[in-house]
Amino acid sequence: MEENKITAEPLAKLSHAMWELGTLIAGVKLNVFEFTKEISTAENIAEKLKINKDAAERLLNALTAMDLLKKENSSYENLPITNKFLIKDLPTYYGDFILMNEESIDKWKKLDKTILTNQKLINNLNKDRLAKPFFTRAMHNNAQAPARALSETFDFSNKKHFLDIGA
Repeated sequence: MEENKITAEPLAKLSHAMWELGTLIAGVKLNVFEFTKEISTAENIAEKLKINKDAAERLLNALTAMDLLKKENSSYENLPITNKFLIKDLPTYYGDFILMNEESIDKWKKLDKTILTNQKLINNLNKDRLAKPFFTRAMHNNAQAPARALSETFDFSNKKHFLDIGA
């Protein structure tokens, strides 16, 4: 690649990733996607969430920019990926896994200190999480798609035991 064609764009995208994660976490925590299953306005959603309309609109616009919602005029609606993975009562719900990652943000921000002190980030994260009930739900969320794919690929009907040893 020519030197003058190199841009900082990939670095900018990486440095903004935490903003997107924070926006996604806010959407999941506030159950925004439950209210956008059907076409709805920012005002209507703000009323349901009991928040300021402008704040609701900023969040909805950010979720739209992240390709999680569709905006037409002043109305918002879930996109297919959102309807499939961010609606709580569906077996494909992935929200608990997203929320689990919220807890690790502070530890990832201190990765340099973890490296300098020769600690293991993953072990520290898991010790804190294992005792929390939503850890099990989050792991269940994360395992759904691979489990479904595995069951469609292999015939387990003649098996009596199955052991998942993790990674």
